[in-house]
Amino acid sequence: MEKTWYANGEKPSGLTESQILRVESDQSATYIVSADIEFIDICLDLDRVISGDREGNDLVLKLTNGETIRLTGYFQHAGD
Repeated sequence: MEKTWYANGEKPSGLTESQILRVESDQSATYIVSADIEFIDICLDLDRVISGDREGNDLVLKLTNGETIRLTGYFQHAGD
């Protein structure tokens, strides 16, 4: 199953903290998306995201401030 990501706290109920990956900064960073992650909480306004590109199994978000956020393994567990 492909991961779902939302912005600003829109998340489904019933998930444990270990199933949620929080991206809480608009600075360049790499986050590992393990098979246990069911929800990715992007804690910034979506209008700050210019694009989201697939690079291998990673999702790379490009931000308006020139920074990039890499979600390593985002597409790796698709279909699980």
